[in-house]
Amino acid sequence: MANTVEFQVAMNWSIKKETFINMNEKMCTAKIETTIPDYKYYFEIEQNDGYVAIYFNDTEFMSGTTIKEMTLSIPSAGFIADMTKVADVPKDHDFEGYEDTIVFKHDDILNPEKKFFVDDILTMKFRGTVEYSKQPESLGVTLWKSKTGSQICTS
Repeated sequence: MANTVEFQVAMNWSIKKETFINMNEKMCTAKIETTIPDYKYYFEIEQNDGYVAIYFNDTEFMSGTTIKEMTLSIPSAGFIADMTKVADVPKDHDFEGYEDTIVFKHDDILNPEKKFFVDDILTMKFRGTVEYSKQPESLGVTLWKSKTGSQICTS
């Protein structure tokens, strides 16, 4: 039976316009520790072919992770969106089918009239609930990983 833990996510991420413009393909926040051993999460921005994707990720590559609810808000632009939807991009775009992702046109984010950047800073607020499930390890694996486990023998 899987062990399931639900936790709250609340993060603000600010990026300088110069950093955003000059980033290669991807950038991400620092990995955030949770109460779950060896489990960390982070947010990532990826640029590709005129679009920008913003999404949640974790150190388990989303294996066993379910985003129950997640919003991205950018207060300066009056923007708020549900991140639990599938990305809305043109057919056959690399971001097509991305789940739990918000996608913008690159030009829209940089458009001063849309007010994503204020004083050359983009401030994003993420809020949500995530569920993580993991199958417990077998006793044999647990013992093997322990300091004395590999020295156990039977007669």
